[in-house]
Amino acid sequence: MRDHVPVATNDEAWLDEIKLAYLEAQKTIPFARALKSDITEAELFYMAPIVCLKFRAIENSSINRIKTTDAALTAYIANEKTNPGDLSHPMMAFSFCYLFAHTGIEILQVEQCQTLFCLVKNNLDKLK
Repeated sequence: MRDHVPVATNDEAWLDEIKLAYLEAQKTIPFARALKSDITEAELFYMAPIVCLKFRAIENSSINRIKTTDAALTAYIANEKTNPGDLSHPMMAFSFCYLFAHTGIEILQVEQCQTLFCLVKNNLDKLK
């Protein structure tokens, strides 16, 4: 894994990055099991803010984790209430939180995240 992933500049690059980020999050499942903790694919969205920091080579400090996690989970809760079906697929939930985590560290704006999330919804088959 590269230490730093530049911010994607086109749709295909975003889809590739999201797929790589999801694969990175999946790597935590065996470690969680080894620690007698049970994390499932459906819960990988919790890892999205950490993967965001890792991919951007931003320090994984408590302040940065709070910023990215607050941004991702606040958006998740708001979207869950208005569009409950959007986040039912593990990849969709992860992608949503991954994108919105970027707003907490001021790399993306909300409108950009919304546009990119529509891209993910329309191309979910490419991410599997």
